[in-house]
Amino acid sequence: MLGYFSSGQAQNLSGKWVGFFTTNMGISYPYEVIIQDDGNTNLIANTYTKFTSSYSAKASAKGMFTKQSKIVSILETKFDQIALAPNTQACLMSSYLTYNNNKGKELLQGTYISNNFSGSGDCGSGIVMLTKENNFVYVKKNNKEVKKEEKKIAVIKKDTLKQIAIKQVTVDTVKTTPTPSSIASTSSNPSETITSSSLKESLVKKGADNIVRGPTTNKIPVPWVIISRDNKLIKTITTNAKKVSIDLYNNGSFESDSVTVYDNNVIIFDRLKLSYKEFHFELPLNEKITQHELVLVAHKTGNITRNSSILIFKDNNIKEEFIINTNNKNNAKIIIKFDAKFKASD
Repeated sequence: MLGYFSSGQAQNLSGKWVGFFTTNMGISYPYEVIIQDDGNTNLIANTYTKFTSSYSAKASAKGMFTKQSKIVSILETKFDQIALAPNTQACLMSSYLTYNNNKGKELLQGTYISNNFSGSGDCGSGIVMLTKENNFVYVKKNNKEVKKEEKKIAVIKKDTLKQIAIKQVTVDTVKTTPTPSSIASTSSNPSETITSSSLKESLVKKGADNIVRGPTTNKIPVPWVIISRDNKLIKTITTNAKKVSIDLYNNGSFESDSVTVYDNNVIIFDRLKLSYKEFHFELPLNEKITQHELVLVAHKTGNITRNSSILIFKDNNIKEEFIINTNNKNNAKIIIKFDAKFKASD
């Protein structure tokens, strides 16, 4: 008989997962993961990335699946086959995903970080979206049964291709739409300017290339680095200003520390190296953009156990200064809320 392997095994990830990963620069690549789930928490996997018709990579991976929280980790450990374009680097991905079963359609969605396979460099991060392919088992049938089953398989293949096409459209939308908090900054040090080129062009046309766009209402997966660490709330600030400014400085030792800044779960500054000069950016607020949840994440803490910085908040009425301490276990969070009726004296 024709049937599904996984129909009687709820939340077993064994099988082939297909989809894409999209970098923070908006570039998408086809991504496949074949998973062996031992039924407990351990996963063994093989991954395949196709960059172009000539360049691709296959890697071995391991991971864990926590069924209660539905959190999945897939960590590539080594390359089995690799063919890369000149002047490119080989990077192993660590994906942190959430499992979801929507009316039989199984999905893995979340974020990834990556490092050079030699361990000598960071390769950036982004999002991953995978759909589980249907798995079939066949037994010997007579010719009449074979013809009937071939028709069924043709229908199933058509539906599967349709699902993949829908996933392609979804990822292309992510690719072509500027990330909700993509930015163009006005740091006093040109080398510190981090920007999305497509968004910068649109902002320059509007004469606002120093303003961080506000978040959309689309649901964005919470990055693993926020889930896995404690997020200490420094302060919740309420303002009636439609634009606020943030200045970041290094506090004290100027080593190779860097900090990643998230706005409502989206990276707006990645591995930002702070100095004694301010790193300045602005955030819009209005009836549609009512909140910015800024999370500062220590990316590298140099030769000391913590990453210390100074954050200065300014709006029309107040100026506040905060000492921000982050490390490999703790992030710092500041929430900025908009209320048109708020009075500074409140």
